[in-house]
Amino acid sequence: MSSREHAAGSGPLPVLPDRARGGGLEVTGAAGSWFRLADGRLVIDASNLAAPLGHCHPDLVAAVRAASASPAAGGGWNWRGRQRAADDLLEQAFGDEDDWVGAVRFFASAHEANDQALGLAQALTGRGPLVTRERAYHGFPRLAGARRLPAPRCRVSAPCEPGGHCRCLPGDRPATLAGAAAVIIDYSQGGVYPAPAYQDQLAEAARAAGVLWVADEVVTGLGRQGRWLTFQRGRSRPDIVTLGKGLAGGVGPAAAVVLSREVADGLNYQLWQSYSTFRGHPLTTAAISATVRRIARDGLVDRADALGGEFRARLTQIAAAHPSVRRVDGLGLHWTIELRAADAPGRPADPASPAGPTPAERVVEAALDAGVLIATREEASLLIAPPLNVADSEVDLIVRALDRALAVTDAALSQHHVS
Repeated sequence: MSSREHAAGSGPLPVLPDRARGGGLEVTGAAGSWFRLADGRLVIDASNLAAPLGHCHPDLVAAVRAASASPAAGGGWNWRGRQRAADDLLEQAFGDEDDWVGAVRFFASAHEANDQALGLAQALTGRGPLVTRERAYHGFPRLAGARRLPAPRCRVSAPCEPGGHCRCLPGDRPATLAGAAAVIIDYSQGGVYPAPAYQDQLAEAARAAGVLWVADEVVTGLGRQGRWLTFQRGRSRPDIVTLGKGLAGGVGPAAAVVLSREVADGLNYQLWQSYSTFRGHPLTTAAISATVRRIARDGLVDRADALGGEFRARLTQIAAAHPSVRRVDGLGLHWTIELRAADAPGRPADPASPAGPTPAERVVEAALDAGVLIATREEASLLIAPPLNVADSEVDLIVRALDRALAVTDAALSQHHVS
């Protein structure tokens, strides 16, 4: 096995309205940003984090077809395609991180990658405790008894004061990190988008405590938030990075653990035994290579960054026009709209009562009627995350559908206040 491949989110599933879950929404085909439904409608897929290039991209179709003639080379076998995928990933996503990046190992799911990364941290440090933050989601590997840091005080929507002198972490963070093996953070779960200062202050505290820092880029990696990796917005660099979701362009499950050079060098003359039948399978690695090459060739990371500015401006306008919107936040092509759940009718508190649609499900249903499929993550939280190569005209359709759909919760909110 080659040196690079050797040593080296996550996130909750989208929630569709009851009508869709009951069989009203059947997908019969797809191309680019669009789904074809069984009733003949075409709708924009505006919240599919697993398909950064949209559906049925010609590069991915060709790559998987060619790789289908490959042997079933498992993780314990050398395979040229796996090495090519490792090189493509490191050269494209980590091309400006040559002094930092050490090695990569592929896995079959983000859950597995996070679990293996945290297990490796425990083995390297000889410690057991793990630390994460409130509202974070990492597939729940090894985290049942993890220590919790509060949600970031420094967020994208509430940056530090001029000069960056705000304190992003609570004063008791040394006690939370003391004796821990690793602290794992992400960049979007729960609709919380931490500012770079949060990452940098946490990295400093982790290093002082001898704790390894794991950056969970499962959801945000490969350009989703306007950088190849969101951690690149800060000054600090993690010890371990995990990737997943759209790593293979959505044509198959894939994930990766990327080690810093320091951590990879620490594995010299040691074995990291994590082999499995389908880790780094030829079909998967062919799709990984095709995905990262196309993202780079088309400049989609820069495009996501530019579209992020457009989304911020237009969604901010929408929020001002709709009283049912509590908060809008996001980066690149990953956005959260939080609704005023406490004031709008939704599911009853009594479990024995009939369950009606939540505020978010009302919006999803109305947006679907307008030709756009978005997702919910909580009863009052919407996720908007179209493909990186979404067309300008499709962005316009998404925003106009949201504007129309939010009028439904405005009306419900108004009626609730009147009654």
